[in-house]
Amino acid sequence: MTPLETLRAATSIPAAKFGLAGRGVVRVGGPADLVLVNGDPSVDIAATREIVAVWKDGVPVNRERYEEQADADRAGAATAPAGRSPEYSRSGLVSDFEGQQVSASFGAGWMISTDIMAGGRSKAQMRLAEGGAEGSAQALLVAGETVPGGSSLWAGAFYSPGPAMMTPADLSFAKVISFWAKGEGQEFTVMIFAQSHGYRPIARPFAPTGEWRKFEFPLAGFGLKGDDIMGIFIGASGKPGPFSLWLDDFRLD
Repeated sequence: MTPLETLRAATSIPAAKFGLAGRGVVRVGGPADLVLVNGDPSVDIAATREIVAVWKDGVPVNRERYEEQADADRAGAATAPAGRSPEYSRSGLVSDFEGQQVSASFGAGWMISTDIMAGGRSKAQMRLAEGGAEGSAQALLVAGETVPGGSSLWAGAFYSPGPAMMTPADLSFAKVISFWAKGEGQEFTVMIFAQSHGYRPIARPFAPTGEWRKFEFPLAGFGLKGDDIMGIFIGASGKPGPFSLWLDDFRLD
């Protein structure tokens, strides 16, 4: 790409594609998020590395203080102890969704997660439903709708293996995440949140049908050692629309 095409690919084009109104361009009345560089990046893209100043919402950013804090955060992450291995976790089974309520054999358990936290409008609910995989009595039904409006699009069930939500847990004993699923109406994704990835999930798609099927995801396929897992998301992601997803026999083996 030319330097100008590269700049557009990093600014105005994704802003337009993802509906980020007012972002990606410099214009009167727009948000004053600006980067001043020494040179002309439309001619020489390397000029983007010669940053002189940064403004966020029109306020100058203290770059020296930011870099000092970033260095401190990196140093703290490097020396932070790995997450503790949860009690009873080596049994493998996390949830079979039998009983009176949605529960897990260890960790903080299950909750709904949607893109509302990122400015979106998607919604979902979960409940126990009759008719599980392999003839079992019950399964977890997660149903909702992904609605455009934020920078991302997701809705589904979120499992926290640590003692509290987003607290890292050592799951390095487990090699595979597995569960049974059937679903309709959407594209579905498994996302893993790890402390070493700084709250940025690593996603893998899966495609359930109207019939129960077992899905297996090796942790190595996510590029993770598994000693700092903060959460596992299973749900709809990628396109807008209603969805229904049934889950059963969620395991870490």
